[in-house]
Amino acid sequence: NPRIGIKYILNQNLAIKGMWGQFTQFMFTINQDEELLRLVDFWQVVEKNKKPQANEHYVLGLEYWISDGNTLSFETYYKPYSTLYDISVVYPDPTDESSYFTSGTGITWGLELLYQFRINKLNGWLGYAYSDIEREIDLNLDGIIQTNSENYTSNYSKPHSLNFVLNYKLNDKMKNYVIEKLFGRSQIGLTTVFSSGAPYTPVIGKSYYAGVDLYGSLEQPYAYLSNINGNRNSVRYPDYFRLDFSFTKNGTIFNKQVQWKWQIVNITDHFNVLLYNWNHYSSPSKVSRVSMFPRIFTFGVNFEI
Repeated sequence: NPRIGIKYILNQNLAIKGMWGQFTQFMFTINQDEELLRLVDFWQVVEKNKKPQANEHYVLGLEYWISDGNTLSFETYYKPYSTLYDISVVYPDPTDESSYFTSGTGITWGLELLYQFRINKLNGWLGYAYSDIEREIDLNLDGIIQTNSENYTSNYSKPHSLNFVLNYKLNDKMKNYVIEKLFGRSQIGLTTVFSSGAPYTPVIGKSYYAGVDLYGSLEQPYAYLSNINGNRNSVRYPDYFRLDFSFTKNGTIFNKQVQWKWQIVNITDHFNVLLYNWNHYSSPSKVSRVSMFPRIFTFGVNFEI
């Protein structure tokens, strides 16, 4: 695929850069957006006579060197997808595997701002990004794009994202021998993530259903309930927030350099919603929240053989 990148130095501290390129991919994931937990991606090869997934990248940015170790960069991008694949919601011919999949288009655009700094023993970076990802896919193969159900926000779309990383190097030489042994040649770190919640398809009602393996009794013929879903990816989970703390210390084991690391993940024990669980057998239906993870303490060591 053709690609080109240009960087022009405006002056000793400022540069402008641009990039254009075409990208193709002959595989696509077949995981459903509505999956509650996505631990593994399942991949499908594009058929021999089908176009690969493809898009173009248009990127324009600025770089500004404030001082040694202090830089500011800004980028904006636009990426139209000419071909995207997804799983069909109908199967006109179950014997034809090509009817299991359908194609469409998409658009991704956004901007990114990054400030990297280093002040004496303090270093880190602050980044902000805004993005929008839209897809148009004929999921029911009727040749018409249905508003909100087939023209929808991607489940990867998170408009606002703010990241902050701060590291501080402690003194190698300290007045107290015990403190020097405990904290010398070490570093403490703080990481903060704040972003918009991921989109999901809301549950707006419930309905009875039956199947070969799911049937009620004569006394209770409508024993099983299913969700009635709203527009696809039309609402979002609450905003995501996490604050992590780490302490890293350099040392030796058998004359080998090692790095000890202690970390507290989600130090504020903030409740980030992973998914909602609906109980339709309660009247009225009740919904409960499931958290991603609570406060977690970790310990590890890095070394090279």
